[in-house]
Amino acid sequence: METFSTIIFFIAVAHAFFSDKFLKIAHKFEAPSKRGFAYVGFAFLGNVAIIFGFWMIPILLYMLIMQGVSPTYDFLHSMDFREPFAYFVLITLAMTRPLRQLFESLMIRMSHSVKHQLIFWWCGTILFSSILTGIFSEIAIMTLACLYLAEKFFPLKPGRSLSYFTLALLLVGISIGTTIIPVNFTFLIDFLTQGKISHWEIFRLFGWKMLIGLVVIILGGALLFRKELDSLQKTFKKAGKPPRISSREIIYGLLFFTASFGKGNMYLLLMVIAIVIILHKYPYRIKGEEGELSLYIPLLIAFFTYTLELHASLQAWWVTPLLERLQGGSAYVTTFFLTGLNEHVPLEALKVSLQGKAEGIKFFSYLAVLTGGGLTIIAKSANIVAKKTLIEHFPDRVISPFRHLLVAVPLAAIVFGLGALFHCLGL
Repeated sequence: METFSTIIFFIAVAHAFFSDKFLKIAHKFEAPSKRGFAYVGFAFLGNVAIIFGFWMIPILLYMLIMQGVSPTYDFLHSMDFREPFAYFVLITLAMTRPLRQLFESLMIRMSHSVKHQLIFWWCGTILFSSILTGIFSEIAIMTLACLYLAEKFFPLKPGRSLSYFTLALLLVGISIGTTIIPVNFTFLIDFLTQGKISHWEIFRLFGWKMLIGLVVIILGGALLFRKELDSLQKTFKKAGKPPRISSREIIYGLLFFTASFGKGNMYLLLMVIAIVIILHKYPYRIKGEEGELSLYIPLLIAFFTYTLELHASLQAWWVTPLLERLQGGSAYVTTFFLTGLNEHVPLEALKVSLQGKAEGIKFFSYLAVLTGGGLTIIAKSANIVAKKTLIEHFPDRVISPFRHLLVAVPLAAIVFGLGALFHCLGL
């Protein structure tokens, strides 16, 4: 069972990395009036959020045949459903007009301080979004940031290189930004230390180092793409006077903030919030017009998160001894890239393998997981949100996982290197 599940997992990973090829084929069969069987089939195979669930089917069939119904049922119910459910609620909240308008209002106020220059707006949007991640939920801020970029930046039609750089920068920034203002406790560190670390300690150990690393890669990108950003400035729509933040936006902002800390019985409240939003279209109206409520992305992300956890739970048999056996740089590089495959894969293993290890070893391992979260589209659920939100704005309406990886690796490596350097210097 262990070997079979691992083979299937790597087949699923390979499938995910070639998902853009299936989407390109699907687009060839796309007709203006209708979408035939060929289009639907290839689009299904190219849907990254469904791939891990699709490849869970042979594992479950094998488990049913070899172990029986009861063990299979217990396995499916062994996962914690709170994370997928919380993601569903938070994304649904983030897609409401009041929150989108609140986010835009804050960004407009920021842009007024930089005289509407696109290059500063671009830098500020990514930096501001990354910092907010530590205050609110990672996946919800990713949703808001991508919706904002899809409305304001990508319609300017940036080139392929700038589009992929913006995506990679956002994914890496959101991944490391959880430690900058860690009001909302960083999941992976809290998970690995069983809550034995304070908010201040997270900032002291990681936050300020991640902030410096984030600023470095953002400024590096601004210099690298300065000419293109300046050329896009001509079509960049300047923000008007910052709108007054309404009471409705404040209420939804507070609700959003509260939902970001959902634990225990709080999930009952979140369920009520989700039901009210789904049944009542008022949060989507603007100037008396009905807004469109789509639960496609929230449901898809919840499904992806659950199936990702199922696959990860079956990989502990080889990941844990591997990380226990490796030492030094090889252990951190392995953790770094394992996180890129699925952030849940190294988490359970590190929880075991780091017991009794020196604080320095723990620091570098945590740093590898933090920076590795932006490496690939499939590393974490928030990355799938970015892909689903922005894919229509990319060339050929596909996002290549390989192109993203080529851009994201050096960005994440720079942040990891700076964090390691500061730690080695005793800072």
